[in-house]
Amino acid sequence: MITYVTLIGEGAAGAVHLRAFCVPTPHRVLTYLIVRHCGTLRAMKVIDKRAVIDISGRLLNAENEAETLKTISRPGNTSPYLVSCFYPPFQDARSLYLIMDFVQGGTLGDLIRRIWSNDGLSESEARFYTAEIALGMSHLHALGIMHRDLKPENILVTPSGHLKICDLGTASPSFCDLGLAGTVEYAAPEVILHYASVYYKDVDYYSLGITLFELLTGDVPFEAPRGENRKMYMMNVFMKGLPMVFPDWLSDEAIDLVWRLTQRGRKHRMGSSAPFGVWKQRMPTLLMEHPFFAGFDWYHPEPPFNFEGMFEDEEDVSAFDFKLPDAQFKWDGFVLDPARDVHSSVFRAYKVISPRKRK
Repeated sequence: MITYVTLIGEGAAGAVHLRAFCVPTPHRVLTYLIVRHCGTLRAMKVIDKRAVIDISGRLLNAENEAETLKTISRPGNTSPYLVSCFYPPFQDARSLYLIMDFVQGGTLGDLIRRIWSNDGLSESEARFYTAEIALGMSHLHALGIMHRDLKPENILVTPSGHLKICDLGTASPSFCDLGLAGTVEYAAPEVILHYASVYYKDVDYYSLGITLFELLTGDVPFEAPRGENRKMYMMNVFMKGLPMVFPDWLSDEAIDLVWRLTQRGRKHRMGSSAPFGVWKQRMPTLLMEHPFFAGFDWYHPEPPFNFEGMFEDEEDVSAFDFKLPDAQFKWDGFVLDPARDVHSSVFRAYKVISPRKRK
């Protein structure tokens, strides 16, 4: 039984629903709904099928996300550092649907902006968040999956302060790939410049390094000026070999880890030799051995912040930065008319909802 509650967000390829939160996008393809499923609040991602069909790459992303969520949600494959799918992906005549964890604490990007508008994060606090991202990333890699778009906006914060990696639309169930994916500020040079015939899971390690830099400083190391083409700007950074500039207050250990993770030659980058698709080796051993994590308890990480007391009720979405209180999303339920659907066979990862026969 699924009961609609309210809208919480919109993106370029789908939607999730709680009334107080809405992310404005040029194409209303993606919506996120908060729904009550089996008595528990879940996030329901709603993807407009027509928009996915019409735009190159989105069909593959929709299929990849469904297959990846099914893989990581199987018994024995789950991780506390990854979102899970609580119902098989399905479709009606109009949309694709994914029912996942509703994580009330907003995104890590929201948290970074709030904290760095005040005192910022200590290295100890940044170490915790980096470690939990690495644990989720390494779990994906052990299952033979590259995320390809690791960044703070794709990492959710639970009320207890732990992290969950989400947004698996660009995930690739392969040891290598060649398509442009991800967010340019966090993407490795081989992805932006296309100088390699294929790229490997160490692109996720590069993104982790950029995220660590942002946790430590409040900003990414390179960002295009307003109005400038972001991809062209990053291409120029890599082609000119512009160096990353570290603030004076960072420790040698922090600088060394960021430097190792963001090496522009992938063979020299930390993670290039890490195992992939090896289930028994699902801990981020290379990171665990780095001096930056000296004394850190990888098996029982303790969050530096707890947010459980900040929410009025289970539907409170105040932790999300993007709020448009006047934006109302009217969801009129599932469209069960087969005659209105010409695309159901295209989306093989999503089962079709059939109209119930009336007696």
